[in-house]
Amino acid sequence: MNRCKNYIFALLAALAITGYGQSIKCAQSSVVRSSLLGSLTSSITWCYKTYQRKKTNSEPEAPRVAVEAPRVAVHEEEPLGRFLMGEKNPGQVHGLPDSVACIMADYAEEEASYKIAKTLVGHNGPVTSVTFSPDGQTIASASWDSTIKLWNAGTGNLIRTLAGHSLVSSVTFSPDGQTIASASDDATIKLWNTETGNLIRTLAGHGSLVRSVTFSPDGNSIASASHDRTIKLWNAGTGNLIRTLAGHNGPVTSVTFSPDGRFIASASYAEAIKIWSKDRPVRAAFEAAFQS
Repeated sequence: MNRCKNYIFALLAALAITGYGQSIKCAQSSVVRSSLLGSLTSSITWCYKTYQRKKTNSEPEAPRVAVEAPRVAVHEEEPLGRFLMGEKNPGQVHGLPDSVACIMADYAEEEASYKIAKTLVGHNGPVTSVTFSPDGQTIASASWDSTIKLWNAGTGNLIRTLAGHSLVSSVTFSPDGQTIASASDDATIKLWNTETGNLIRTLAGHGSLVRSVTFSPDGNSIASASHDRTIKLWNAGTGNLIRTLAGHNGPVTSVTFSPDGRFIASASYAEAIKIWSKDRPVRAAFEAAFQS
């Protein structure tokens, strides 16, 4: 068993040397966490099988020294779980460093935390966009059935249906939650009163499908992205067009503001992202091409 533990510790040391040392305990990326856990689980499983063979085919090994570690969610009824769980102190891991226990605890918590709480059914076509209101009480969904539906986030009950578009591609709430903006294949953006569901106004000006719409962080501006290869900025209060940003070589599929509202990022089918300065919109501040 010492050989097994040394193997695991060597793996951890190698990870630390390659730069994963600090990320082992509190890695935020589920991909990194899953990869680390996969490697460790494989190693531990191999050690467990070796331990079982040794226990069956040879004399009992010398008593192990238990090293306390944080409690982790491990199923005791599973072979690997029994190997990891303390015989006299269930819930503690023998001979494993805190970092390993932390990974396993985080992974187990991740697996257990996300379960289907509700399924909201009511659309009659593909649902293309979904978003929570800023206060978390309402969910808005957009669909190719030409509607936007508002749902009670707590109960899952349908509040109301907003109709007036053709196929709806994107939906978003204003920062104060009082207005909903929707984008459609009918080349328009519509603004709706969240409380009443009444249409406030329609923003027209794009020459093709509008694929994405978003509010600026202060709620004063709206940006829309279209297959006409442009991004348009609108005054959220009046609905007037502020300016048009042109520069993509293909349909623009997504648009968003930076948290401080100074920059706008847009994505295109032309395999490029452009970042625009709000103060100098005709200048693309950055472009990243995703080419193999």
